[in-house]
Amino acid sequence: MLLAEDDYPLHQTVLPLAHVMDGHPNAYDRFWFNGYDEEFYFAFALGLYPNRGVIDAAFSVVQGNRQFSVFASDALHGRATAVGPLRLEIVEPMRVNRVVVDAPAQGLRCDLTYTRKTAISEEPRQTMHDGPRLFMDVTRATNSAPGAVGSKHPTGATTCPRISAARRIVRGACARSANRFPASRATARRNSPSSGPPALW
Repeated sequence: MLLAEDDYPLHQTVLPLAHVMDGHPNAYDRFWFNGYDEEFYFAFALGLYPNRGVIDAAFSVVQGNRQFSVFASDALHGRATAVGPLRLEIVEPMRVNRVVVDAPAQGLRCDLTYTRKTAISEEPRQTMHDGPRLFMDVTRATNSAPGAVGSKHPTGATTCPRISAARRIVRGACARSANRFPASRATARRNSPSSGPPALW
Protein backbone atom coordinates (compact mmCIF):
# COMPACT_ATOMS: atom_id res chain seq x y z
CA MET A 1 0.00 0.00 0.00
CA LEU A 2 1.37 3.39 -1.01
CA LEU A 3 0.80 6.70 0.77
CA ALA A 4 1.25 10.18 -0.64
CA GLU A 5 4.23 10.54 1.70
CA ASP A 6 6.00 7.72 -0.14
CA ASP A 7 6.97 10.34 -2.73
CA TYR A 8 9.48 11.73 -0.20
CA PRO A 9 12.89 10.19 0.69
CA LEU A 10 11.78 9.19 4.19
CA HIS A 11 11.96 5.40 4.01
CA GLN A 12 13.80 3.42 6.68
CA THR A 13 13.32 0.05 4.93
CA VAL A 14 12.64 -1.18 1.40
CA LEU A 15 8.90 -1.22 2.20
CA PRO A 16 6.37 1.60 1.69
CA LEU A 17 5.74 3.81 4.74
CA ALA A 18 2.38 2.16 5.41
CA HIS A 19 4.18 -1.05 6.40
CA VAL A 20 5.09 -0.60 10.06
CA MET A 21 7.45 -2.74 12.18
CA ASP A 22 7.18 -5.80 9.95
CA GLY A 23 3.44 -5.96 10.57
CA HIS A 24 3.56 -6.08 14.38
CA PRO A 25 -0.15 -5.83 15.37
CA ASN A 26 0.49 -3.48 18.29
CA ALA A 27 2.71 -0.95 16.51
CA TYR A 28 1.55 2.61 17.14
CA ASP A 29 2.23 6.34 16.90
CA ARG A 30 0.77 8.42 19.72
CA PHE A 31 0.54 12.11 20.52
CA TRP A 32 -0.17 13.42 24.00
CA PHE A 33 -0.67 17.02 25.10
CA ASN A 34 -1.55 18.46 28.49
CA GLY A 35 -1.75 21.94 29.91
CA TYR A 36 -3.11 24.01 32.74
CA ASP A 37 -3.69 27.49 34.11
CA GLU A 38 -5.27 28.78 37.30
CA GLU A 39 -8.75 27.66 36.26
CA PHE A 40 -8.49 24.27 34.59
CA TYR A 41 -6.37 21.32 33.44
CA PHE A 42 -6.72 19.61 30.06
CA ALA A 43 -5.25 16.59 28.29
CA PHE A 44 -5.47 15.41 24.68
CA ALA A 45 -4.28 12.08 23.27
CA LEU A 46 -4.39 10.61 19.78
CA GLY A 47 -3.11 7.20 18.70
CA LEU A 48 -2.70 5.54 15.30
CA TYR A 49 -2.46 1.75 15.07
CA PRO A 50 -1.64 1.21 11.37
CA ASN A 51 -1.38 -2.58 11.47
CA ARG A 52 -4.78 -2.82 13.16
CA GLY A 53 -6.32 -0.12 10.96
CA VAL A 54 -7.53 1.89 13.96
CA ILE A 55 -7.29 5.50 15.14
CA ASP A 56 -8.55 6.72 18.50
CA ALA A 57 -8.40 9.94 20.48
CA ALA A 58 -9.58 11.55 23.70
CA PHE A 59 -9.86 15.01 25.22
CA SER A 60 -10.59 15.83 28.84
CA VAL A 61 -10.90 19.01 30.90
CA VAL A 62 -11.02 19.32 34.69
CA GLN A 63 -12.50 22.48 36.20
CA GLY A 64 -12.88 22.63 39.95
CA ASN A 65 -14.63 19.40 40.93
CA ARG A 66 -15.98 18.59 37.46
CA GLN A 67 -14.45 16.67 34.57
CA PHE A 68 -15.63 16.72 30.95
CA SER A 69 -14.35 14.12 28.48
CA VAL A 70 -14.94 13.00 24.92
CA PHE A 71 -13.61 9.82 23.26
CA ALA A 72 -13.67 8.76 19.61
CA SER A 73 -12.41 5.85 17.52
CA ASP A 74 -12.72 4.78 13.88
CA ALA A 75 -11.03 2.93 11.05
CA LEU A 76 -7.69 4.45 10.08
CA HIS A 77 -7.33 5.71 6.51
CA GLY A 78 -3.80 6.59 5.47
CA ARG A 79 -2.19 8.69 8.20
CA ALA A 80 -5.07 11.01 9.04
CA THR A 81 -4.83 12.64 12.47
CA ALA A 82 -8.52 13.33 12.97
CA VAL A 83 -11.33 11.18 14.30
CA GLY A 84 -14.89 12.20 15.15
CA PRO A 85 -14.88 15.63 16.83
CA LEU A 86 -11.13 15.52 17.60
CA ARG A 87 -8.39 16.75 15.27
CA LEU A 88 -4.62 17.25 15.46
CA GLU A 89 -2.87 19.39 12.84
CA ILE A 90 0.90 19.37 12.31
CA VAL A 91 1.25 23.03 11.32
CA GLU A 92 5.06 23.09 11.46
CA PRO A 93 6.78 19.75 12.19
CA MET A 94 8.41 19.57 15.63
CA ARG A 95 7.38 23.15 16.43
CA VAL A 96 3.72 24.13 15.94
CA ASN A 97 0.70 21.86 16.47
CA ARG A 98 -3.00 22.64 16.61
CA VAL A 99 -5.60 20.67 18.57
CA VAL A 100 -9.25 21.22 17.63
CA VAL A 101 -12.20 19.80 19.57
CA ASP A 102 -15.74 20.36 18.28
CA ALA A 103 -18.06 18.32 20.49
CA PRO A 104 -20.94 20.62 21.48
CA ALA A 105 -23.14 17.68 22.44
CA GLN A 106 -20.63 16.87 25.16
CA GLY A 107 -20.17 20.53 26.11
CA LEU A 108 -16.63 20.68 24.71
CA ARG A 109 -15.20 23.06 22.13
CA CYS A 110 -11.63 24.34 21.90
CA ASP A 111 -8.93 25.44 19.50
CA LEU A 112 -5.42 25.07 20.95
CA THR A 113 -2.23 26.14 19.19
CA TYR A 114 0.95 24.70 20.65
CA THR A 115 4.24 26.45 19.82
CA ARG A 116 7.39 24.78 21.11
CA LYS A 117 9.58 26.94 23.35
CA THR A 118 12.08 24.38 24.63
CA ALA A 119 14.44 21.90 23.04
CA ILE A 120 12.97 18.48 22.22
CA SER A 121 14.14 15.76 24.58
CA GLU A 122 14.49 12.39 22.86
CA GLU A 123 14.24 9.81 25.62
CA PRO A 124 16.33 6.62 25.44
CA ARG A 125 14.65 3.62 23.86
CA GLN A 126 12.70 1.62 26.45
CA THR A 127 12.22 -2.12 26.28
CA MET A 128 10.60 -4.58 28.69
CA HIS A 129 10.49 -8.37 28.58
CA ASP A 130 8.06 -10.89 30.06
CA GLY A 131 10.43 -13.83 30.29
CA PRO A 132 11.75 -14.37 26.74
CA ARG A 133 8.90 -12.34 25.19
CA LEU A 134 9.44 -8.70 24.26
CA PHE A 135 6.63 -6.90 26.09
CA MET A 136 7.33 -3.24 25.25
CA ASP A 137 9.57 -1.44 22.78
CA VAL A 138 9.04 2.33 22.62
CA THR A 139 10.75 5.67 22.07
CA ARG A 140 9.48 9.06 23.25
CA ALA A 141 10.13 12.71 22.48
CA THR A 142 9.02 15.39 24.95
CA ASN A 143 9.02 19.17 25.01
CA SER A 144 7.08 22.03 26.55
CA ALA A 145 5.60 25.41 25.73
CA PRO A 146 5.25 27.51 28.89
CA GLY A 147 2.75 30.27 28.31
CA ALA A 148 2.63 29.55 24.58
CA VAL A 149 -0.84 28.12 24.03
CA GLY A 150 -3.87 30.21 23.19
CA SER A 151 -7.20 28.52 23.75
CA LYS A 152 -10.89 28.90 24.34
CA HIS A 153 -12.64 27.81 27.49
CA PRO A 154 -14.73 24.66 26.85
CA THR A 155 -17.85 26.81 26.89
CA GLY A 156 -16.28 29.27 24.46
CA ALA A 157 -16.90 32.10 26.92
CA THR A 158 -13.42 32.78 28.26
CA THR A 159 -10.07 33.39 26.59
CA CYS A 160 -7.08 31.87 28.38
CA PRO A 161 -4.02 33.11 26.46
CA ARG A 162 -1.36 31.83 28.90
CA ILE A 163 -1.32 28.10 29.55
CA SER A 164 1.66 25.98 30.50
CA ALA A 165 1.62 23.04 28.11
CA ALA A 166 3.63 19.93 27.29
CA ARG A 167 3.71 17.55 24.35
CA ARG A 168 4.90 13.96 24.05
CA ILE A 169 5.27 11.81 20.94
CA VAL A 170 5.46 8.05 21.47
CA ARG A 171 6.30 5.41 18.89
CA GLY A 172 6.63 1.69 19.37
CA ALA A 173 4.72 -1.45 20.23
CA CYS A 174 3.27 -2.84 23.44
CA ALA A 175 1.76 -6.23 24.12
CA ARG A 176 -1.27 -4.44 25.57
CA SER A 177 -3.15 -2.31 23.10
CA ALA A 178 -5.32 0.67 24.00
CA ASN A 179 -9.05 0.30 24.56
CA ARG A 180 -11.04 1.19 21.47
CA PHE A 181 -14.64 2.18 20.90
CA PRO A 182 -16.90 1.06 18.03
CA ALA A 183 -16.31 2.81 14.72
CA SER A 184 -17.40 6.44 14.41
CA ARG A 185 -18.60 6.56 17.99
CA ALA A 186 -17.99 9.51 20.28
CA THR A 187 -18.75 9.22 23.97
CA ALA A 188 -18.69 11.66 26.85
CA ARG A 189 -18.24 11.35 30.58
CA ARG A 190 -18.82 13.89 33.30
CA ASN A 191 -17.42 13.08 36.71
CA SER A 192 -19.26 14.50 39.71
CA PRO A 193 -17.62 14.97 43.14
CA SER A 194 -19.35 11.82 44.36
CA SER A 195 -17.75 9.69 41.65
CA GLY A 196 -14.26 9.98 43.14
CA PRO A 197 -11.11 11.58 41.72
CA PRO A 198 -10.99 12.34 37.99
CA ALA A 199 -9.38 9.67 35.82
CA LEU A 200 -7.84 11.39 32.81
CA TRP A 201 -7.27 9.20 29.77
